[in-house]
Amino acid sequence: MTPKQFFTRLQADLKDLVWDDVPNSKMFGDSVFVVAKIPIEQISTFRPPVCFIVDNGGRLDSDHPGLIDQNFSLTIFVENLQDHMTQGILMGANRTAGTSLGAGLLDIEEELLPYLIDKTVLTTKIMLIEKGVPKANVAKSNNPSMFRALTLSVLLSLY
Repeated sequence: MTPKQFFTRLQADLKDLVWDDVPNSKMFGDSVFVVAKIPIEQISTFRPPVCFIVDNGGRLDSDHPGLIDQNFSLTIFVENLQDHMTQGILMGANRTAGTSLGAGLLDIEEELLPYLIDKTVLTTKIMLIEKGVPKANVAKSNNPSMFRALTLSVLLSLY
């Protein structure tokens, strides 16, 4: 699977990801974007929660021509305008029935991380390897918004 095929399929899968407790309720819906960098200047125009798949580059495998160790991150933004103390942003509060509105960052990660760990099939078998999960950050000058970037890698083919 090439990098373009991988990013296309990952985006489609994340758009279709549903909550376990509400089977027809999509976690991100159409709010999943493949980007070169986070459009932080425009973050207020996106409906939360939103997921950005960021291409972090790759490294060619010197022993196996045609293979690339592709690095990427999933940056998830959540927002709760009713909570300026950030507890609701992290823990979840006032969730709108049948949607992801009001879900906290930990709610989303609780569903997303097992999904990613079990994700070994995107038409072609791949294995996602977790590289790091840094602390959550409050979006600068936008207190009710919080984000975290999950750093991952996958071994792909160049052709």
